[in-house]
Amino acid sequence: MTPQSDGLRVLIVDPSERGGIARYTERLVEALRLQGVMTLLAAPRGSADSGLELAVRRWGPDVEALGRVRLYALRLRELLPAVVSLRRAVSRAQPDVVHFQAEVVPGIDHWVLQGIRRRAGVVLTVHDALSMIGRAEVDPDEVRRWRQADAVIVHSEQFRAVVAAHAPAVPVHVVPVDLNLGSAAVPRSEARARLGLGEGPIALVLGFLRPYKGLDLLASAWPGVIRAMPEARLMLVGEAHPSEELDRLCTLEGVELRPGFLPDEEVDFWAAAADVVVMPYDRGSHSGVLHRALAMATPVLGSPPLAEEVERTGAGRVVVLQPDAWSTAMLKALGSDPIPPPVQLRSGRTAADTIAVYRDVLFRRARSKRPGTRGPKMSVVPASEPQADAPMRVVYSVEGDVFGGVERHLLTVLHHLDRVHFEPVVLGRAVPALRTELQDLSIEFIPLPEVMSKWDVRSWGRVLGVLRQLNPQVFHGMQSHSFSGRYPLAGAILARVPRVVVTCHLPTSASNARQDRLGAILRRGVDVQIAPGPWAQAELARTGQLTPRCVVIPNGIDETTLVPRADARSMLGLDPDALVVGCLMRLEPEKRADLVVGLARSLPGVTVVVFGDGPERDRLTAMAQGSDVLLAGFRPDAASLVSALDVFVHPCPVDNQPLAVLEAMAGGVPVVVADQGGTVDMVDHERTGLLAPATAQGMADAVQRLLKDKELSGALAAAAVDHVARKADPAAMTRLIEDLYEAGKTW
Repeated sequence: MTPQSDGLRVLIVDPSERGGIARYTERLVEALRLQGVMTLLAAPRGSADSGLELAVRRWGPDVEALGRVRLYALRLRELLPAVVSLRRAVSRAQPDVVHFQAEVVPGIDHWVLQGIRRRAGVVLTVHDALSMIGRAEVDPDEVRRWRQADAVIVHSEQFRAVVAAHAPAVPVHVVPVDLNLGSAAVPRSEARARLGLGEGPIALVLGFLRPYKGLDLLASAWPGVIRAMPEARLMLVGEAHPSEELDRLCTLEGVELRPGFLPDEEVDFWAAAADVVVMPYDRGSHSGVLHRALAMATPVLGSPPLAEEVERTGAGRVVVLQPDAWSTAMLKALGSDPIPPPVQLRSGRTAADTIAVYRDVLFRRARSKRPGTRGPKMSVVPASEPQADAPMRVVYSVEGDVFGGVERHLLTVLHHLDRVHFEPVVLGRAVPALRTELQDLSIEFIPLPEVMSKWDVRSWGRVLGVLRQLNPQVFHGMQSHSFSGRYPLAGAILARVPRVVVTCHLPTSASNARQDRLGAILRRGVDVQIAPGPWAQAELARTGQLTPRCVVIPNGIDETTLVPRADARSMLGLDPDALVVGCLMRLEPEKRADLVVGLARSLPGVTVVVFGDGPERDRLTAMAQGSDVLLAGFRPDAASLVSALDVFVHPCPVDNQPLAVLEAMAGGVPVVVADQGGTVDMVDHERTGLLAPATAQGMADAVQRLLKDKELSGALAAAAVDHVARKADPAAMTRLIEDLYEAGKTW
């Protein structure tokens, strides 16, 4: 186990729909999960984990323009939905710690926090200790919030002093930001071409355009720049909040305003396009804009309030808040003395320090035993105190008669399982390929007879007897669909295995009422249900199969060593210059491999390769007659051969989180997947791949588009590689599963 996790369960709460805090939250959640912390996110719909959606609070320039009376009326209407959605999220998540990134219920947030604190530890991150609107002062409502927390996190010593002065009884921790808030760095020339900017020196003000960002100072400093450098431009890009300062600045020569909220990718393009990002803020101690510039290797000019962060990160230079000083600094940065590109150094400290705050909160809560406070559900010890646990025996059940995605997922988990803390045993029915892999991992496999029916007493007795003999602490059923593996699961429940976990790889409806009733009975004995993605969790809910404790843990994949493209084509007997598309899947009717085979006819000149075996093989063979189609069958090395493809296609409309799609993306092969099912959660349309209708025409159109547009194919493939590297870490996935084993019945 990672030393950080200890079964810790955290609910991150962020009501932000957009902006720097929302981006920070997204990356913090990813970092905590990589550290092995079971992290859930309550946020507006589209960002939240399933069932943890928060009511949206309107904000922005249009809201600020409402006037005091209408604004109060709006906030009153938002009050009840905000309270209800927050309480529902906390109730469903059952966390040890609730970590707030921003105010959820304006005006009464402190009362709401007081109630939550009776159930769990409460941590607040204070991104801005001073008001960013109007005068630079501390908001009394914020102070009341701080005083209800078990701990407060800030990002600078400057803000630590502010919070500590107003909430002296609350521990305040400085947790620096070293998360990569941007995407992959973009060359300046590419960013400018994308934005249509052309050549010439550019200084950039990025993000929410408010007076506190030094707009008035820039209005005084910029004329000195334009006199000495007429070709220079000052770009103001972001959501514009009306102000006299902004109006004055926009009248100056060389100043261009590009108003409107920017999607994350466009923020990165703007940060990459600039020669320097200017930040003459009159308050604040850190900024998401600084970190976006850092991610794009674009230097910044920052004001003294930002000095701590600029100097810590090496992002650029600090300039005193005087117009002449800023004129000189901008001229140097744009021409005579450019600032070297900064290098972002990521140490993992943000996640590690945040986890340390959680542990400290839980330790103090457990020690204090305040009346009315429910103690943490996990064993809480100081970070320095060792825990010596005997290995926990985990029995995995698998029923596959082929070597498919479920079996590959199981092997990935076993490969990364902490064998010091866990002793795995696999039982069930397994194909020779899986048995060979288990033998290589020195993991015991116990074959079970196929239980023909509930009246098959002999086979039933064998299943139950094996489980009682093994006496595991955890049973983990790998269900290929909702009703597979029923008999080993029933045996684990009857044998009273302390912790019963199931992973439902593909939710399916019951075939009859009897099966539905049996499934409902068995689900009552399940402690934790794992869904590999939000779509699977939603399907479980739709079909009435969701257990009270369902957790989303996306699939992870190990890095595959790809065979070089030319060698892969040679091994498959393909023309080295051919246009090749293909798929890797179990050949079942619902997978729709026929749509892939059909591409050979609908796209003349295209060669189709199908990796996999199954009951559809004969039909596909007949269908492929007279076409340029290679049915490659089952190959253990198939994942390493996807490099032979120009486009990878997965048309199944009911699949969940197919590993083959992740492997193709990780291998830099552009993908086309169905716009239905779990693949929608895997592929960001037109950024990491293409979504297309699961029809012959829909697949053909999308594939043809990628074959013709090599620039688009390359961009999608590159983004997909980065996406999989961040989102499909197999070690992080396994750590989350291990946390479920250790928490178990204590929930």
